[in-house]
Amino acid sequence: MPFCANRVVYPACIPQYKFIPPSLNWPQGRWSDHTVQKKDEWIFTKAWEHVNRMVGYEKNKTLAKSGKDINGHVGLVTRRFYKRPDCREAFFNLFCYMNFPRCDVTRDLSLPTCKSACENFYRSCRYTHDLWRCGKTKWFNGYEPESPSTGADGNITYLREYMPGIILFTLPLCQFLYFDLLRTTI
Repeated sequence: MPFCANRVVYPACIPQYKFIPPSLNWPQGRWSDHTVQKKDEWIFTKAWEHVNRMVGYEKNKTLAKSGKDINGHVGLVTRRFYKRPDCREAFFNLFCYMNFPRCDVTRDLSLPTCKSACENFYRSCRYTHDLWRCGKTKWFNGYEPESPSTGADGNITYLREYMPGIILFTLPLCQFLYFDLLRTTI
């Protein structure tokens, strides 16, 4: 696990490897490549794709001159990743934490992502506090109830949505305990 190994320094919940033999529909066997190594490679690829895409937007002079953000709204693109290694590292950390969740080994239970890791990402990447999604589930991980708006059609609309990977629980404050992670492929 070369990408997440230095980030995931706790017992991680990893499903037991279960190979299903080849069949007509699955000539290679089902889930033959569902390993820790493959997931780590996927995380590495997707994390860098996101960072590179965002850096592309942040450096795009045509977009900057248009006076619009990456969603086409009036405003400027906020620089978060370009020449910001602290933001990139916080993003990589959070991405690894969400994909290799902490495990309570005594109960064989995945634990939610730590609130401190979530907030570190938003703080490091200089998101305004109203965009943070590390709070209570009942408020779509916001810190207070959202005031809905009413559209021209009379429908009530909420803008918040759950932050992927941290939707089920109020995030705990964590005291990290450092363990040696088993660095073998399952």
